[in-house]
Amino acid sequence: MNRTYRSLWNDHTGTFVAVAENARSKGKRSTSATVVAGDMARLGLSTLAIYLALAFVTHAYALPAGGVVAAGAASIVQGAGGTTITQTSQNAAIHWQSFQIGAQEGVRFVQPNSNSVALNRVLGPDPTNILGSLSANGKVFLVNPNGVLFGKNASVNVGGLVASTLGITDGDFMAGRYQFGGTGTGSVLNQGHINAAGGYVALLGANVSNEGVIAARLGTVALAAGNAVTLDVAGDGLLNVAVSEGALNALAHNGGLIQADGGQVLLSAQSASGLLQSAVNNTGVIQAQSLENHNGTIRLLGDMAGGTVSVSGTLDASGAGARQSGGAVTITGHHVGLFGARIDASGDAGGGTVLVGGDYQGANPAVPNATATYLSADASIAADARTQGNGGKVILWADGSARVYGSISAQGGAQGGNGGLVETSGHWLDVAGIRVRAGAPAGQSGMWLLDPADVSIAAATTNGTFVGGVFTPDAAASTATVAVGDIVTALAAGTNVTINTANASGAGQGDITVDTPISWTKTPGAPPASTLTLRAVQDVIVKEAITATWGNVVAVAGRDVTLDAAVTTTNGSFSATSLRDVNVAAAVTTTDGNFTTNAGRYVNISAAGTMTNGNVVLSAGMDGVSGGTVVFDPAAPPYAVTDGTVKIYNPLGTTTDYTGDFTLVSTPLTQYFYVFGQGLPGATGATGATGATGATGGTGSPGATGATGATGGTGVPGATGATGGTGATGGTGATGGTGATGGTGATGGTGA
Repeated sequence: MNRTYRSLWNDHTGTFVAVAENARSKGKRSTSATVVAGDMARLGLSTLAIYLALAFVTHAYALPAGGVVAAGAASIVQGAGGTTITQTSQNAAIHWQSFQIGAQEGVRFVQPNSNSVALNRVLGPDPTNILGSLSANGKVFLVNPNGVLFGKNASVNVGGLVASTLGITDGDFMAGRYQFGGTGTGSVLNQGHINAAGGYVALLGANVSNEGVIAARLGTVALAAGNAVTLDVAGDGLLNVAVSEGALNALAHNGGLIQADGGQVLLSAQSASGLLQSAVNNTGVIQAQSLENHNGTIRLLGDMAGGTVSVSGTLDASGAGARQSGGAVTITGHHVGLFGARIDASGDAGGGTVLVGGDYQGANPAVPNATATYLSADASIAADARTQGNGGKVILWADGSARVYGSISAQGGAQGGNGGLVETSGHWLDVAGIRVRAGAPAGQSGMWLLDPADVSIAAATTNGTFVGGVFTPDAAASTATVAVGDIVTALAAGTNVTINTANASGAGQGDITVDTPISWTKTPGAPPASTLTLRAVQDVIVKEAITATWGNVVAVAGRDVTLDAAVTTTNGSFSATSLRDVNVAAAVTTTDGNFTTNAGRYVNISAAGTMTNGNVVLSAGMDGVSGGTVVFDPAAPPYAVTDGTVKIYNPLGTTTDYTGDFTLVSTPLTQYFYVFGQGLPGATGATGATGATGATGGTGSPGATGATGATGGTGVPGATGATGGTGATGGTGATGGTGATGGTGATGGTGA
């Protein structure tokens, strides 16, 4: 009989737990995401702890019993209140009928060295209950398919610990092949204090949880949920953990404190089937701070077919010490939710990396992409350089929906360094109320990248709902809406903002539309300016005005850029680039900045322009694109350019005279011609233009035309300059020579 599961909020644990479809919620929150759990998960983790404690009450004063050395060499000595196992071989396997440690009792392993390992396999029916002390100068494996509990007063001090409900053969163990597998019915739960400095702690099984303290300074802590897990000690001494087979009720949960400064922490849960789900939950604190030039790493990995990863606690991979950089945090699964979470990968000498739901542009196969990613408004992520250094990288990605409402920071150091990179991307994207900072008080600004399908920049974002990690867009919604206030706040703080569109599946075409005015002043008002970049797979359409002080505006389109509203920049520039047309139907005003267009086909200008103390570059036509020139509407007022330069680039053969399209003050106008396959003529072209001016001086009006048209003169360079006067290119190519009228055209050639 097939069973269907769903996840419910558990108020005892503060997490989503998986229950059967017919179960009822015990909390106020729920989600439509289907997450596998089982009868044990229905109880909740706190109930599980009570259950295990009651089950073990009869063993309150027990010690391990029925021990037989099955492989290797060791002796077992039991006395009042304690048991001592003296191991004389590097590896030893001991079979026990039961393995218990009472509250007032202790078990001590005396081993040849810190790399020695003792496997303790429980054959009897009882779960293992550790209420007292367990110590070893080497490593201890404890395997009991019925479950393992470390009670609240348990104290474990070892070189390494594996507690598992999954089995391992004596042969594999003795050969150093740590391949665990099976379908043990018990759970592994720690409520005590486990310490393995420089070593590792691994809790393995279908359900593994920590509600106490686990510490492995410069080592590894792993909670791995599944039916098959492989452990491998890497060359750097850290433990590699791989879950190769999922479990029906896979759950990895931390509600306590895990510390692995200078080391790594892994929580992983894999489902037994793509139709079933698993859960990775953190409601506690996971700390892997940088230590002794070793950056910490934290990874929370859910099943990509149906796993839910929920974080409402703290993940700390910071580098607080002098000259330390931040570490790395990776969180991914089918659905990822950060609810009031605090994630810190900041460092004194540079920010670290935080990846949630994927890596940059979703293009790193080593970090699988989430389907849905959520960051609540009260959650925060930081990857700052605190003193001197560059800001880090923060990515929140989803192939489906990304709802990102919290605070994200990747700032450069106060004494030097550049801002970092923040990306919030999803096919459906909602970032209402988000706070992003990637500036640099003593360096170059960083960037905030948004990469949905279609984008509308509007006053508010109301185009869908989010429940349990899943964004459901409105039935008619094909466009992600970005609140203008969130963009302006970031730009004003010195963070560059880039909005990309991807032509993903669905109704979206890859357009970016400015549907509300955008206006910002960067603070402080000094270089570098902050930059708003709109990069669309299809069209960029500006329907409302954009005004920037100490700001740049960049529009890049795979088809057309259309300006239906004014763009004004002060101490900043405006550029528009398209593979087809750039249509400027509204005023462009730049002060102490440049105006640049680059169109594959036409640049169409039908509105006024005012440029002061900056350059104007208008470029039309592209190799492989038929037609295309710079076209001014005769009815439009001329462009007023003061104290700058004007350069117009057209394909060879263009005869337009642009003198009437400009009012120039202390500004030269030069026209260049493309020769496809040869590129621009460069300096020769400019020289030709000057020569033409001198030569035509005596011809009066026509000469002036030749000059300004440097049409003639500039045509010369277009035809590769020096050959201009030969008539082939100069007079003819200039066509301006022709326009320059008669013999004067020859003069233009001579000037060349």
